[in-house]
Amino acid sequence: MNKERITQLDGLRGLAILLVIFFHAYARWPQHVPWATAHSEFPLFKYGWMGVELFFMISGFVIYMTLERCNGLWEFLYKRWLRLFPAMLIATVLVFFSSDLFRERPAGTPQWYDAIPGLLFLEPGILSKIFGVDFSSLEGAFWSLYVEVKFYLIFGTIYFINKKKSLHVLILIFLVVCIFYLGKYLGFLTDSNFLIKILFNLLSLNYFGWFCIGALIYLFKKNGAAKYLIGACVLLPLALELNTGRDPGALIFGMGVFLIFVGANSSKALAKLLSRFPFVFFGFLSYPLYLIHENLIIAMTVKSRLWAKWLPDMLTPVPGMLIVTIVAYIIASYLEPSVRMRLSTFKPFGSFRNGRVD
Repeated sequence: MNKERITQLDGLRGLAILLVIFFHAYARWPQHVPWATAHSEFPLFKYGWMGVELFFMISGFVIYMTLERCNGLWEFLYKRWLRLFPAMLIATVLVFFSSDLFRERPAGTPQWYDAIPGLLFLEPGILSKIFGVDFSSLEGAFWSLYVEVKFYLIFGTIYFINKKKSLHVLILIFLVVCIFYLGKYLGFLTDSNFLIKILFNLLSLNYFGWFCIGALIYLFKKNGAAKYLIGACVLLPLALELNTGRDPGALIFGMGVFLIFVGANSSKALAKLLSRFPFVFFGFLSYPLYLIHENLIIAMTVKSRLWAKWLPDMLTPVPGMLIVTIVAYIIASYLEPSVRMRLSTFKPFGSFRNGRVD
């Protein structure tokens, strides 16, 4: 099961990063690349941002499995840091020192301290309030990493307090958030602005439904019990309600993403399809590609418009996509493993039962 599982998850990661890239290249920045975003209403472009929700479901699946392999919270957090930090470090250096070459970046030219939020996996707004300096992320896409780390901290803590009930508690937390959200929307909780800000802005609990769905599908695949699949189906409309803004197109697209995720873990045919190129290839380099792609692709799309006027408008993002994909491949294949190997020589928790970083 492990080899099959890893392959199909890589395929899902590949699908997720392709969706996100299409969204950023063809829908996200009409003010910067209006010629390339002329077809932004095409569903694959318009709702490609839901690739992030697919990443969250994959994370819920993988994190539950990883927690089962760890001896304690600190070991788990160290393995997660070792998984995330090397590529983030490389991406930070690359994005920061290349910014002068890409003045067309939507995020503009960063300040030196803008490198700090990503390296700490901490939201710029929190650092701004602490230090009184206007921090920004080097890349807008970093926001989902901040959410991921909150999930690691909260679910990891709950898991090692009570392993058997941990997912129940996580789901209960999400349901409480849903109650506050619906209460605020229906006008029953008119004085809950401060609490809503804590639950949504500070803790990002409104995204936890996707992680819960991923964890439930992991248990469904592991144990084959239908109750886990039913639980995931029950949580889906709530997760969609909190994240889609009641856009009918987003609701339909989100349900499609959910069905693909479930199918990849229950249908041999779909798992086989997702185990093929290009899904697995892009899944392999999805993390560094996610970190570096947005501003670079838009900046290079602007340059393509100027330097390759013979290119059709729809193809102007392609050169940037190809270049960023090559860079991400180099990072994933050579730079990231090298940095991780050097960092892994420091083991604050002794020898792990499983040296693998999932």
